[in-house]
Amino acid sequence: MTALTFSTSNIIALHQLELQIRRETGVKHNLSNEASLLDLVRLASASTNRAVANAFKNFEIGLDESVKKQLIYRGVISSREHSQALAKSQDTTKPKIYRGNIISESSTSNAENTGADSETAMAEMQRKKRVYRGRVID
Repeated sequence: MTALTFSTSNIIALHQLELQIRRETGVKHNLSNEASLLDLVRLASASTNRAVANAFKNFEIGLDESVKKQLIYRGVISSREHSQALAKSQDTTKPKIYRGNIISESSTSNAENTGADSETAMAEMQRKKRVYRGRVID
């Protein structure tokens, strides 16, 4: 098999990818060793972590077509695995949480629409809340 050749931007993206995988798994990958490099890309393509998926996307966008075909041929990446990982990482159905409180856009829009509710909402927002170890104490 032919050796994989990466451009400078791909090497930088691989380094970022290795940092994200090391944060997630705790395993350091040697980028000069081809087996370790392929294992790194294989782990990243199957990861559901948002940061890893974004780093993998940046790496994959910069790949030459010949290198991408070699990685697909070797079974390291596949377009189906990558699209599933990105879909899982970009899931927007989760509620937004700020400091332990669930933020719902519908509740703020409902409070703005009614006059009586807006006064109580403003009073609650102006009232000082105490925070202890990241939790709001009323």
